[in-house]
Amino acid sequence: MVKPRSSQFLAYAVLAIWPATLSAQVSEDMNAVMKVECQLTKECDVHGECRDKASDYTFEFSGNEDRHGVGEYKMLLNGVGQDAINMSMAGPLMWFENEEIHMLTSLSSEEAIWTFRPESDRKEGWVRFLRCSEGGL
Repeated sequence: MVKPRSSQFLAYAVLAIWPATLSAQVSEDMNAVMKVECQLTKECDVHGECRDKASDYTFEFSGNEDRHGVGEYKMLLNGVGQDAINMSMAGPLMWFENEEIHMLTSLSSEEAIWTFRPESDRKEGWVRFLRCSEGGL
């Protein structure tokens, strides 16, 4: 199980919003996979410096969750596997990658934010604004 490494991070994670309605599709690699296609539209750093940026991402999730939405997932991000956790029906989905803490949070049925920062440097971090396939989130 992936566990958050600080109580402040856990508190921040519980405050984020993640709707319980994700579209489910069957994938050959995973059972009952939630698949979301997204395009990066903008990336900002912790100082508010933003730049328009275009990049495509495919998120695929499979796993188990309890009746409160808490669960562990296997996630593929552009085909690369990660272990992830969902904190509640309100989200967010969190994972650790390359010494960074990542969170994916839905803002609407078509928009999401992806935040990440180095584990060792609380003064750095980024926010990615994503536009996702209609009804994907």
